[in-house]
Amino acid sequence: KVDPSYSGSSAINYLNYLGSDITETNSYEIGRFIIYDGNGTTPDADNLATILNSITFNVSGSASLSRIALYDGTTELSEIAGNTPASFSSLNVIIPDGAFKVLSIRALFNTSSITDKQLVRFSLFNPTANASGSGFGSSGSQQTPDQNIEVTATQLAFVQQPTNTAINVAITPAVTVSANDTNGNRDLDFVGSIELLSDGSLTGSSTTQVNAVSGLATFNNLVHNATGTGLKLL
Repeated sequence: KVDPSYSGSSAINYLNYLGSDITETNSYEIGRFIIYDGNGTTPDADNLATILNSITFNVSGSASLSRIALYDGTTELSEIAGNTPASFSSLNVIIPDGAFKVLSIRALFNTSSITDKQLVRFSLFNPTANASGSGFGSSGSQQTPDQNIEVTATQLAFVQQPTNTAINVAITPAVTVSANDTNGNRDLDFVGSIELLSDGSLTGSSTTQVNAVSGLATFNNLVHNATGTGLKLL
């Protein structure tokens, strides 16, 4: 079952958890599960330990994860690429008769394919046990708390670049500017004001300052009133 003492984070700063190989210190603990033998406190009727052979999770938001690992305390049991389903096999996790063991899932994140507010959640799908020990009953619906990735803008980038346009006509398609983090992922919370200037001659009626909507500012009224070549928006 899911460890009730684990609450997670409502806003994961994924930039703190990047890399190509998971360690206890560079990764984010995304959930904890408790594996019981019997009731976890007293020996059960079969007098056998439970030996976990494999465990599989369905993963929401798997595209944002580069690596996933299963840990027993500080010991890494298995590490795989971020995917769904996430299957950890060839395990030999022994839960003594009438005892329990807490296993944790740790993850590293991608730098791209990150969507602000992306839900990340692991749902227990299929644990299997060695036939020489106790088996598993129904695990029911077990999933980690809902957690979301947080993207924080540190820079601006053009999305729709300006195109050649006649004088006294608004640039079409409308120029758009995105509020991104250092990896080019858009901050959907950003609603601040963004201003564009031109090294050409914009009309006084041009709208050069707009508020971003979900991290994207749209400039649909940029009008030049004089001919120019190689003009730049700044």
